[in-house]
Amino acid sequence: MKQALSLEMGGFRSHTVFNSFYAQDLIFFGMDSDIPEAVRLGEHMLGELGQSLPTDIAKAVKKYRLNNNMKYNAAMKRTGPINTSSVYKTTKAAGTWSNESIVNMDDPYWQDYFARNYRAQDRYKLPSAMAWDHKEHGILGEIIDFKKAEENRKAFAEYM
Repeated sequence: MKQALSLEMGGFRSHTVFNSFYAQDLIFFGMDSDIPEAVRLGEHMLGELGQSLPTDIAKAVKKYRLNNNMKYNAAMKRTGPINTSSVYKTTKAAGTWSNESIVNMDDPYWQDYFARNYRAQDRYKLPSAMAWDHKEHGILGEIIDFKKAEENRKAFAEYM
């Protein structure tokens, strides 16, 4: 499906027949006509092309899959294993500045920074993950101030 062979100048060359428009159209057709096999076929076409679904279409497909779970699972048994995870992996909200990062690994500054600060041989210098959660008196130490209680006990013992 991804490539069809075409005869050109005495030899075969690969040629992409379907683009992402047709795959998305097939997905829409499958959702509108309640044909989960068409949805899976569209996902498969997009996966072969290395494309991803736009966010709004991915949400619509997710909603369709949740609402028609039994039909979709039956279609999975009929169509066989298809890896559709690549279609949804690169889906991200477009136009939001919060998704952009100042860290760019192509920038020599950040390459140098990570080379200096994130070496495997320096990990022993960091405290363990459990050290942050250590409480001297356990969870009860969060509620009761044991130092103050000890001072009160000593003051009471002197008073008696």
